[in-house]
Amino acid sequence: MERNKSFRNTLIVIFTSAILLSCFSTKNEYGSRRFNTSRFKLKPNTNPDYVNIIDTSALYIPIHTKEFIKKYGLENYITGYKFYDRGRVGLFKGVNFSKPDTFNPKKASMCFYNNTEDGFFIECLTPIPGGGYALSKGKLIRVSNDTLLITRFKSAISSNDTLYFKKKKLPVGFLRFKPDW
Repeated sequence: MERNKSFRNTLIVIFTSAILLSCFSTKNEYGSRRFNTSRFKLKPNTNPDYVNIIDTSALYIPIHTKEFIKKYGLENYITGYKFYDRGRVGLFKGVNFSKPDTFNPKKASMCFYNNTEDGFFIECLTPIPGGGYALSKGKLIRVSNDTLLITRFKSAISSNDTLYFKKKKLPVGFLRFKPDW
């Protein structure tokens, strides 16, 4: 009887530890959060047709009005999405085209994409005030060879809106980095 009780207590400790550990994230050497992939609802892409929609050798930069750029002081601040194989996306903030190391995905926020019969979707875990993280999701549509449209779904950090992104090819030396997720 005592042995069964001890075994049960050991199982409870193991399961509780596993559940608690799956809720936490870690930071890499650049301070970027890395989450367990189970935190994402979107599963990484396995459809090879993604190459017909996105270019993995480019950064997709949001297109903003001059007024928006001036209002938020974004004149010299570049953000964008960089797509990788196996359904991974890096959300970069503050990149510098004269410094290839700013394109290291270890410095980017962790996102995933999946190309399904229902559409091409992207999902990111983004920091929110108070130290938490919120899951945001959007549907991506290729408008032309150099422009994407992403309709973001309403979430804790975004309203239901549409953003256009312009493709900017990256030099070969910028493509040497691989994601750490």
